[in-house]
Amino acid sequence: MAGISIELRRLYKEGKLRKILLAFGYSAVLSTGNWVFAIVSIFLSAFVAQKLWGVSDVVVKYQVYITYVISISLILSGPFQLSFTRYISDRLFEKEFDRVLPNTNGVVVLTASYSFIVALFLSFFLFYGLPYHYHIVFSFTVSTLSALWVVNALLTGLKSYKHILISFAFSYSLAGIGLVFLSKLGLFWAILSFYISQLVLFFLIMLRVARDYKSDRVLEFDFLNKNRFYKSLALAGLFSTLVCGWINTYFGLIQLLAIRF
Repeated sequence: MAGISIELRRLYKEGKLRKILLAFGYSAVLSTGNWVFAIVSIFLSAFVAQKLWGVSDVVVKYQVYITYVISISLILSGPFQLSFTRYISDRLFEKEFDRVLPNTNGVVVLTASYSFIVALFLSFFLFYGLPYHYHIVFSFTVSTLSALWVVNALLTGLKSYKHILISFAFSYSLAGIGLVFLSKLGLFWAILSFYISQLVLFFLIMLRVARDYKSDRVLEFDFLNKNRFYKSLALAGLFSTLVCGWINTYFGLIQLLAIRF
């Protein structure tokens, strides 16, 4: 979007090394979002948990679980990631700022709803034999992450970059701390801590969206308008996330079979 492009160009043209690195840093983090913090926090916290408690079985299962959560949520959110980004970009260009928040709420409700249903069905297949509360937490985690992937489209339109970075860092620090201290209590408490961390991240971002793009309307589905919805971008987003998601799922399945989840 224009907002981040102008900001990054400004930082780059100042010519100072620190500013240049900051520009690249903002670009990298805002484009990869959850990926960077998820990978780093899970790797570090799993390493610490194993060293402290020796709960290697729980940690491996946790990593398989997170692999499936990220893969499925990526695929389910795929149709709206690029198309909604374009929709928001058009609304900002046309100065229809009051449409940003209600349509963000709309895409969140829609994405989270169908993601929860699909995740609940898949959960009983992937984690057959586990208690019902595992399936419920899994489904809520997938639905929350699916909404996060889509709302991530708004991050490039926001100008409070430090708020975004702090939100990601804070939420994944919670996830890491939760894994380190709750893994010894069992797998369920570890995955519950991850869900809570993602819920915190979601609300931190949405609060910022609500503050920066105020509107007198709460909910809209204007982004589904046939004249404003780009099917080609929806298909491109779906296929691109399918590739990433299935690669993650494949390695998760290998781990799953190896430890006989």
